[in-house]
Amino acid sequence: MLIALTGGIGSGKSTALNIFKELGAETQDTDLIVHKIYEENTEVHDCLLKRWGSEIFQNGIPDRKKIAQLVFNNEENLKWLNQLFHPRVREIVKAGYTGKLSIIAVPLLYETGWYSDFDSTISVWCSKDRQMKRLMDRGWTKEECLARIAAQMDQDLKRERADFGIINDWSEKFLNRQCRIIFKELQKKES
Repeated sequence: MLIALTGGIGSGKSTALNIFKELGAETQDTDLIVHKIYEENTEVHDCLLKRWGSEIFQNGIPDRKKIAQLVFNNEENLKWLNQLFHPRVREIVKAGYTGKLSIIAVPLLYETGWYSDFDSTISVWCSKDRQMKRLMDRGWTKEECLARIAAQMDQDLKRERADFGIINDWSEKFLNRQCRIIFKELQKKES
């Protein structure tokens, strides 16, 4: 089974993904895949250079912070960047899928229409206050946080569309318990 794990930025997807991995699921994180593409894919580098010039590079590698400034307040730039990355991310995910119960963290699952490729979906949700605190703890300004939140589908909608929902407003112990319950359900579906 191929399961998508989604949720708003700062909702706790990475923490939930790690719990699922500890429970025995194979996991992939598309954020990490994107980071690797930024660092290693020369074809992507060429496209970025053509679009925005050499000033977005630092030591030969695209500077994600500079690119974020170009895309999070410009819908056309964001759309172009997503179209550049998402097909490559999908290819890498498919290549890494072994047929076992796999959970893939996909922040923009619904925004990209990728949800139809998955057998089931899980959405991690947290309150807007908790989300802002987590993002600001990353060192982002309030404006940077709000721009990133605005670039994604509302987390309430993601939660409504998902097959399973996880509330991540409390302790990691509570998050762990929810992940265990969902993992057991997924294992039942698989057999």
